[in-house]
Amino acid sequence: GREQSSVAFGPPASQFEGLTLTGSDDGALYAWDLRLRTRPDTSRGRAEDGLAALSAPLCVGFHPNAHAPDARGDARVSALVGTLAGFVSGGSDGQIHLWTLAEPRDVGNGRVRLARARSFALGLDGSSVPTKPAPRPTEQQLNRQALPGLGSVARPQRAGPSAARRAIRSLDVQPLEPSTGGTGQAASLGQVFAGTVGGEVWRVAGERAERLYAAHAQRVDAVAPHPSQPVFASAGWDGRVCLWDARAPSRSPRTWQLPSGASSVCFGQPDGAWLCAGLKTGAVLTASTADLAVLSEARAGDGTAPALAVACSPSGGLLAVACGRAVDVFRVGERGELLGLVARCRGSSSVVRTIDWLAPPTQGMSAGSEGRWALLQTSTAARELLFWHAPSGKQVRDPFERPDVGLGSWHTWTSPLGFAVMGIWPDGANASGVNRVSRSGDGRLIVTSDDQSHLKLFAHPCVVEDAPFSGPYFAHASHVPAAVFLHGDEYVASAGGSDRTVMLWRVVGARHAQPSANVVAARAPRPNDPPQPNKWRPAAYGKPHQTANLYARR
Repeated sequence: GREQSSVAFGPPASQFEGLTLTGSDDGALYAWDLRLRTRPDTSRGRAEDGLAALSAPLCVGFHPNAHAPDARGDARVSALVGTLAGFVSGGSDGQIHLWTLAEPRDVGNGRVRLARARSFALGLDGSSVPTKPAPRPTEQQLNRQALPGLGSVARPQRAGPSAARRAIRSLDVQPLEPSTGGTGQAASLGQVFAGTVGGEVWRVAGERAERLYAAHAQRVDAVAPHPSQPVFASAGWDGRVCLWDARAPSRSPRTWQLPSGASSVCFGQPDGAWLCAGLKTGAVLTASTADLAVLSEARAGDGTAPALAVACSPSGGLLAVACGRAVDVFRVGERGELLGLVARCRGSSSVVRTIDWLAPPTQGMSAGSEGRWALLQTSTAARELLFWHAPSGKQVRDPFERPDVGLGSWHTWTSPLGFAVMGIWPDGANASGVNRVSRSGDGRLIVTSDDQSHLKLFAHPCVVEDAPFSGPYFAHASHVPAAVFLHGDEYVASAGGSDRTVMLWRVVGARHAQPSANVVAARAPRPNDPPQPNKWRPAAYGKPHQTANLYARR
């Protein structure tokens, strides 16, 4: 038999009670009656085991070619939903059909004949594209009596060029209300919600199909916060960069379509007027945040490695791009255009995963001293934490030897390595156990994302072994490549990798408690120092899938 890819059960107390529909990979529908069973095969029974022979439901109906094949020849019925008005099916051809009974069910053998009462495809402009050939009399009569207002009968049409992105993946139907007039048990179909392979969510009502969302359709590896607004960008392998507003999370994001898949993204500093995307091909593109118009394009590395990390300097004049084991530094114009390669930082023994810039002092910086503060901090897959002078590309031995550089001197902190975050690593963790770190804007919290699909919230700096944390918070169905604090520290955005989702978390109590007077600045431990007691305690607890919690030192 054919492989069955979807199933739906008829609702109780309706004409479809006891009826089950399954969709196969060749576009056919099979109807099964759970109340009628085939005769069990007792020829190979095991009476000595005391097990009764099982019987299968009886197939009482069959409809071939329920869904037409798409451009690739795939006719899979990928989604089915049972409602009071009938069964709703969605297929790889991007079409949605409503199925009813062409005639009353046979009382004797339970045979049924399925009829297509309505059919449409998701249009390019957000409208439905129905086809309306002459209906058969039995279906026309059924539409007038049982399903008023649904329009005439439609036949499936072969999928067009865009059907690959609009192949139906999932369906949901608004609860139905039986009609009050008449003696029949007629029902009106409310709204149908469809999720597509192309990362779109559609709402179908009447003859109109509205696209609610158009987000990521493939793996999502990067998120980046806006420097001055609660806005963030996400980048995926589908070549999309989506701009989300945390103040209106239900609004569909603005989308920047790239020529190939993206592996990193960042906003320009200090006002976020432009953003940069690093592609899997090693290319780097910049665009205006206002209208997403492309400003410039450049090639980083040798073109064989993806741009796994991009970071703009605090002044906005330099852009660092990590490709393979090297970091390329580009000069950036006032509008965000790339003006040329400044330096290449070589010397890492493994792939560079994160980049952080040193923050210049807010006052007291003399003219011509910008190069002194143009320092980079990079971490690699081999657990290397390296420092570079960006304008020259030379490696810096230890910037912490300077009296004006401390743990809080970095503009951002995304590296899972370093003294300030050494307490985040659990026992037995490997080099990829923690993927990314994000420090809050006020420097008091850090959020981590790991390969166990968890988010954890620590106090910063986190310098004690096996430091306590708030969480772990679990919502993603895959590893979490990145999680970042948004501007204002009220929200955290996370990327779900292979689950193709972007999630927004609210931080409870964003006004963090001030440290007490007896808390001294953290310093590097010495060999003869006694072990430090664990004095970090959670200040509040909440639901793991809804809130993040704060830590206060007591």
